Amino acid sequence: MRSLVLTVISLLSSALICVATDNGFLIPPGFGVEGNFRDNPQYRIGEIINVTWVTDDLAVDLLLGIRLPNEPGVPGKSLEYITIQRLFPERFYRWIVDLDSFPQAKDVLDEKGLAVLFFLISEPGHGTDSKFRSHYFNVTKSALPTTASTTPPATATATIPTPTSTSPPSPSEPATAASPSAAVIGGAVGGAVGGLLLLGALGYFVWRHNHNKKRVLPGPMMQYSHSPVTRHKAWLTSELDGRPVIHEAP
Repeated sequence: MRSLVLTVISLLSSALICVATDNGFLIPPGFGVEGNFRDNPQYRIGEIINVTWVTDDLAVDLLLGIRLPNEPGVPGKSLEYITIQRLFPERFYRWIVDLDSFPQAKDVLDEKGLAVLFFLISEPGHGTDSKFRSHYFNVTKSALPTTASTTPPATATATIPTPTSTSPPSPSEPATAASPSAAVIGGAVGGAVGGLLLLGALGYFVWRHNHNKKRVLPGPMMQYSHSPVTRHKAWLTSELDGRPVIHEAP
């Protein structure tokens, strides 16, 4: 398994080295047949193309060209171009598709709705004496203006007010909708206070009942004991003799 992985890595490395040694465009692809517009990549105005190439030169000019007449299968009579950027030592360029600075290509686009262009790489200041060219690619108009024109009618119909929109809202609705938690908290507090009042009332009635019960219960009854009178012998003697009985104070 390990030997298979090493073999695949070595093959890929060899392929990359071979590709790196060939100067030319990677995006768009390299140049094909002169005047053959088949399989052209297609881009719209405002789209971004990450133009990429391989070269041994440190400094190059990136050019944009168009052949006129701009018709497939028709021999080109002239070649128009503009220099997009002088690059050192980059091997790529982020180009936003725009033909305002290229009047020949813009005229073709405005007339036919499509312009066939290509990139060139040349030494600085050498113009169309290019080192290599890219494949043809098509540039079309952007579809954004068409979609933007259909937007205003939709927004205009959406802004028509309905007759019921002017009626004032009920004063109780905002309070009810705005404070659902306040109602829940108020209910909980009210329930707690009511429970405390109920418990207090029950405690008061229990205390009052016990207090009245204590007042109704009779106290301990008085016990009376009958002590028999002891008759002294002296009293009996006096009573028998008929003499008055004399009692001594305590």
